[in-house]
Amino acid sequence: MPHKIIYFKDEDMPVLEEAEKQFPGQLSDIIVDALRHYLEQKKAAADQWEEITLKIGDVSLGEKEINWKKIKFLGKLLAKGNKLTTAAFFDTNHGVKYELYLTKKGKYLLYTRNWHEKEVERNSADYEVYDDLKNITQIPRQMLEKACRVLGEDLAETLDV
Repeated sequence: MPHKIIYFKDEDMPVLEEAEKQFPGQLSDIIVDALRHYLEQKKAAADQWEEITLKIGDVSLGEKEINWKKIKFLGKLLAKGNKLTTAAFFDTNHGVKYELYLTKKGKYLLYTRNWHEKEVERNSADYEVYDDLKNITQIPRQMLEKACRVLGEDLAETLDV
């Protein structure tokens, strides 16, 4: 097995000592994993990919956030859109917020957030992953057209007639 000597600053020694206590015999694996993650982030930044973090699950307005988790991926935002619905008999607004991303692996992630103006209403957020833009039918048409323009793709269906 090849050897590599790595020198650390004196002020970084407490971190290394803590890691050795927590994970005896695994320090080289931890360092390589950290370097791998660091290089991936730097390469993504060079490719102009961003690390996207989204909340999914039940998300309330204001301070109260319940039953949610975060997801992360490398991607680019292609388009945003909203569908607004006003319920006159409840005197409240609600709707769906959409965000469409291209992932680093070439898939499309659609993030949807159902929101209500009143804090007593439950807001929820979720996502779906698609292989093809043409399979995404629930978003506003102008949002899909914007994503196609950004990607330089044609949304028109080609007929074999």
